Amino acid sequence: MILIHVVGPGENLYKISQRYQVPIDRIIEDNGLQDPNLLLIGEALIIRKENETYTVVRGDTLTGIAARFGIPLEALYKANDLSSTSVIYPGDVLRIVHEDFEKREAEINGYVYLEAEHEVLERMLPELTYLSIFAYPVREDGSLEEIDDESLIALARSYRVAPMMVIANITNGSFDSDIAHAILNDKEIQERLIENVFSILMSKGYYGLDVDLEYLYPADREPYNRFLEKLRRRLHEEGFILTTAIAPKTSAEQEGLLYEAHDYGFHGRVVDHVIIMTYEWGYLWSEAMPVAPLNKVEEVISYAVTEIPPEKILLGVPNYGYDFNVPKIEEEPAVLLTNYEAIELAKQHLVSIEFDQEASSPFFRYRKDGRDREVHFEDPRSVRARIFLMREYGLRGLSFWTLLSYYRPTWLLVNAYLNVKKVI
Repeated sequence: MILIHVVGPGENLYKISQRYQVPIDRIIEDNGLQDPNLLLIGEALIIRKENETYTVVRGDTLTGIAARFGIPLEALYKANDLSSTSVIYPGDVLRIVHEDFEKREAEINGYVYLEAEHEVLERMLPELTYLSIFAYPVREDGSLEEIDDESLIALARSYRVAPMMVIANITNGSFDSDIAHAILNDKEIQERLIENVFSILMSKGYYGLDVDLEYLYPADREPYNRFLEKLRRRLHEEGFILTTAIAPKTSAEQEGLLYEAHDYGFHGRVVDHVIIMTYEWGYLWSEAMPVAPLNKVEEVISYAVTEIPPEKILLGVPNYGYDFNVPKIEEEPAVLLTNYEAIELAKQHLVSIEFDQEASSPFFRYRKDGRDREVHFEDPRSVRARIFLMREYGLRGLSFWTLLSYYRPTWLLVNAYLNVKKVI
């Protein structure tokens, strides 16, 4: 069983370990604590504990008990032969179970840059279905820029993780609408691109192709659809799968260069699965806000499942945070942080961690060089909320951006709530 404990005033590791009857060393390891003597008010800690029983007291509800122990309500029902109409009374003994039936099969994708450290990546590969190697830049003439991906492909396959080739309309680190337009509106260029893709897929041992064409002109919506249909036919003939990465839309009519050419219904019919990029509400140049506020993410998913079969959707999950200027300074971007770096920054400044309940997202504030700063990141509570959202909507699985850093609580939660499917 996995619990999440939020540190309160006056608490230390000894008190927490005694409360839950778990070893201090396990809490330190599971949470990557660099200084076990320094805990912050509001810091969320993973607590791994065996199944147990709970005696109902006056005022308890089934919903409250499930939340307290960090298990879905249906798990509490099933373990105790209860239903939504059941009544509990003080003195009733309930089984708290977070094993076996609680897990659900899911596919897990992780995006990785070429510079990823293999030792870091190896800690996450056992819990992955796919490793999407970012990325082969496409050029206006249908050629592909070469990348050094052989070692990552071999590493993925050694862990039975399916390597996915990624193509993207990027140049100098940015997505280029004109490159995509040139490809999508010229049949000869498309054929050249498809042949180049297949040459790499077959020679390097990829499992399939992920198409990440972003910031497309609205007029390229139908050309993009036709291109995907052509790709799908050829890929399936040769035994490869096709996936797409799509923008986080909340309606078919959503305006904006990022959204209009991504046709949810068409992608849902044609490709094998879609990765919805449900992150970057808070980004390098934005006002201070969560990277992936759960209320906004759910708005996207509640629309997506009306257009795309849920069993084809991988929910995007960020593996990072940002340190923002408050207020925003136009010429100065936020600072990208790993989740561990965010927590250590809070400890350096001895500030409490707060939690936005609506967004299901942790944050804190501090001052540096006379300026106000605000940091938004991910912790066990926000990661678990996304896993529960995925389960609630019956989605295919999760997709992490990116795997450049290892945050142990994420993978303990994945292991606790999901049976990761392997396809090779």
